[in-house]
Amino acid sequence: MATVPVTFLPDRRTIAVEPGAPLLRAGQSQGIEITSTCGGRGRCTSCRIKFVEGPAPPPTINDQLQLGDDLVREGYRLACQTMAVEPATVHVAPPLDERAFQILGVPEDAVARARVDMESGLRKRLVQVELPGSERAQSSDLEELARFAGIRP
Repeated sequence: MATVPVTFLPDRRTIAVEPGAPLLRAGQSQGIEITSTCGGRGRCTSCRIKFVEGPAPPPTINDQLQLGDDLVREGYRLACQTMAVEPATVHVAPPLDERAFQILGVPEDAVARARVDMESGLRKRLVQVELPGSERAQSSDLEELARFAGIRP
């Protein structure tokens, strides 16, 4: 099977990639440093690459959602979502400056105190209706409901 040459900048390393293989996995397997905060699931932008030479493949839905229209138009893609198809040169974006993370949580006793019962305003009732004796005796659902509720039409 023929491979596709892909050059990764700024290292200027060209590797042979199996057609259809994600560029993130191919690059990482060859020692190219590509950050992937979400583990390659297309849920962050840390593995973003920019196509410098060669055609940028059509964007995936994750490319569109995570990167936005402007970056997609400029040739950016998520390396985890981009498959090797044609020879290309891509520039690996520098890692995001992530110095702090926020994990939201509350103590268990606060969760118990914060429980709120929601009243939907709906009541469940069992309604028994008689089967019509003939076609002419049938009434509409609204008529039956009105009769059950004690409302005269």
